[in-house]
Amino acid sequence: MLKPAAADAQLAAVAASIDRSNRPASLMTIPLVLLVAATIFAGISFRSMSSRRAAVAGQAAQLQLVRSLAERLRAEQTAGLDLATLYSDLPFFGSQVGQDSWQTVSFSRPPVVSNVTSASAVANPPIVRYDVTCSVDNEPLDKIFEATEKTLHSEPLVGRAFVSQANLTPTGTGWRATLRFSAYAKK
Repeated sequence: MLKPAAADAQLAAVAASIDRSNRPASLMTIPLVLLVAATIFAGISFRSMSSRRAAVAGQAAQLQLVRSLAERLRAEQTAGLDLATLYSDLPFFGSQVGQDSWQTVSFSRPPVVSNVTSASAVANPPIVRYDVTCSVDNEPLDKIFEATEKTLHSEPLVGRAFVSQANLTPTGTGWRATLRFSAYAKK
């Protein structure tokens, strides 16, 4: 026969076991874990939706800009804008870039200036894009920028010439640069 203290301890253990089986912890933890997971998923979904909404708003703004530019172009075309007068002839583009700009900067070695190449841009009226490539090797960056500025700001090319391609590579003693200058003109 059990002693009353041992019987009370055994009865208390059995009662606690029955009480735990009547209130299983898994019924509380599983819904809590699901609630936390659902909250995290909702937060991620909201953030994704916000970023998509911002991207759509940005694309809508770009679309509006393109539409306004297209309307402006149509208005200028109907106003009788003559591209041939807008893009007047550039007969000495190659010499203006090469001799008038790049040859006047004191590089350690003379720059290599390519011949003028052209590509048709608009058929009627005949507008072409002229390209001249200038290259230097092992030169200071400030001299390269000086020659570029001289080209872009020389009198016949101001507002017409632009750098359509630029490759700058550091070397041990300076920079290797290849710049392509372009301009549109009447053929």
